Amino acid sequence: YQKKNLKKIIIRINPSWIVGADDKFITPPIKFIKNYIDKKIFIFYTNGGISINTVENISEGIVKSIQYSKSINLIFGGYNLSFKELIYNYKKYTNQKFIYFKIPTLILRMISKTISFINLGFFSKFNDNLMSNINALTKFSYIDSNKAIKEINLKIAKKDKIIQNIILSIQKYNNNLNLVGYGYYFNNINKEFFNYNFYEKIFITGFPGVLGNRFIEFIINYNRINKD
Repeated sequence: YQKKNLKKIIIRINPSWIVGADDKFITPPIKFIKNYIDKKIFIFYTNGGISINTVENISEGIVKSIQYSKSINLIFGGYNLSFKELIYNYKKYTNQKFIYFKIPTLILRMISKTISFINLGFFSKFNDNLMSNINALTKFSYIDSNKAIKEINLKIAKKDKIIQNIILSIQKYNNNLNLVGYGYYFNNINKEFFNYNFYEKIFITGFPGVLGNRFIEFIINYNRINKD
């Protein structure tokens, strides 16, 4: 659909992990807390962390970005939380007793190396999944949002707000209330509301988290190299 010699405004958004109190499909940070932290007494954590923001802040930032008048690449980060801090604050706000233990990264990698010697069938697939999980859990995937804050006034949720969203979402799932009152409600908004021409702009959003955004980068770079 792109016209020849027409200069496009390309707006790219790379978001961090997102949480919300009314999430129908549970997001990875909330799923992690629900499955491995909530109501657990003995908890193991690793040396890593993630950047988290609320769905309200990310959505507002996207609307502001659509109205931007020039090509730009923005990173929508959030509050940077270590896994230890995330676990501690969740347990503190929910008044749950717990004991947590840190697993050294070296030990995790040694376990993975040992399993890698058995590189057949099920164990091969198991080791690939294990390595992916270890890489994700032993990195500080923090995101710098200073550019987005300066250009479109992106809002970063405070730690208390993030934890409250996680708690509310998990409570709804635990009580099978996540779908109560749920519906798709779209305002009758036309393109003039956003004050831009759909045919002059390309808007690209990545996936939440570092890995998803790297995948988008790969696709874009591949298409650029193989454009003929």
